[in-house]
Amino acid sequence: MIMHEPNLPGKFTEKLIIQGPMQTLTECQIQGVGCILDLEVASLDSANSSKVYFGNVDVGMSANRIVKVRNNSEMKVQYHWTMYTQRVVDKISLTEEDTRYSIEPAKGFFEPNREVEFAITFTPMHVEGYSSYADLVVDDVPIQAIPRAPEPLKVLLNTGSSGPSYLGSNTRYPSIPYFTFELKGFGSPCELVADSPVIKLPGELLTVSYTHLR
Repeated sequence: MIMHEPNLPGKFTEKLIIQGPMQTLTECQIQGVGCILDLEVASLDSANSSKVYFGNVDVGMSANRIVKVRNNSEMKVQYHWTMYTQRVVDKISLTEEDTRYSIEPAKGFFEPNREVEFAITFTPMHVEGYSSYADLVVDDVPIQAIPRAPEPLKVLLNTGSSGPSYLGSNTRYPSIPYFTFELKGFGSPCELVADSPVIKLPGELLTVSYTHLR
């Protein structure tokens, strides 16, 4: 078995000499590529690449925003989304919370040099503001191949520490957030205005107007 564990990005070539029967020697060439994970936000319904605004959305209704992320590297990468309401510096949240936001697809793979389109949906249930965070987390990628990895996490893993429980992962390498998006929206009251009905009464015309708030 020949293993490839590059320390630097880029192409490399090595010579390998194989000894066969009767002391024969066969020379062959091994080639490989050291990859750095390079994801970018290719398109976002906002001028800010880290904030997604929904504005006012009627309670019980839904609004969508589209985020496109491109994998510019040569490696296939597994991902998933994690959403939470409170952001704590230097801590990775793996607990899913009810934020009134959802993202589809919630998990999958980035193919090499391909783009994935994500639909973020906001569905408010009350008349109030909703502020949450969404982490795009990459799975089973060495931290050395992730330039955007959080510095405290790099230090933790480079010291050989087993790490706290929030680094839990079923893969060889820990799950690491690559992008963090701030999601903001407001649940607004649904106002229904009806045309003024006319009630006919003997000898006099009475007009009635009403507004229904839900």
